[in-house]
Amino acid sequence: MNRVRIRPPSAAERRELGRWRRAGKAARYQRAQAVFLAADEGASGRQIARGLGLHPNTVRRWLHAFAAGGLPALAPRRRGGRARVFGPEVGAALVTLLHERPEDHACPSGSAGRWTLGDAAAVLVREGVVRAMSLESVRRVLRRRGHSWQRAKAWLTSPDPEYQRRKGGAPA
Repeated sequence: MNRVRIRPPSAAERRELGRWRRAGKAARYQRAQAVFLAADEGASGRQIARGLGLHPNTVRRWLHAFAAGGLPALAPRRRGGRARVFGPEVGAALVTLLHERPEDHACPSGSAGRWTLGDAAAVLVREGVVRAMSLESVRRVLRRRGHSWQRAKAWLTSPDPEYQRRKGGAPA
């Protein structure tokens, strides 16, 4: 059988791998568990993979990395990708904007007291919060903050002509 043999982790590596197991991050937990199972129990890459729900080649790659370079080689690497264009300050400005009346900002579509994604993007650009923003960017920024543009627009007003009277609690 083609087993990957790794050296037993040192005491310092064991402490760090123990932290990885408790960290709540799946990537670190799985790597630490793979090293412990291989070093302490002599489990094969296939057995470890089956137990962790991973592909055997993934486990073998991790074990080879640990054997060759220790914990630094085993640590998850930051994945590349485009940096976020809109930070938390844009999200805060957007949520604040959606809690105001569209008429107060002279919305381009004049959408009868309701925000649209296009209106929100246009107002943020016009007020200098951002240089440019697409509809999908508005949706993503709100989703990242756990908000919905539809929920916010319903809080503001209603197209019902009786809304203000009913909102005030006056009898019908």
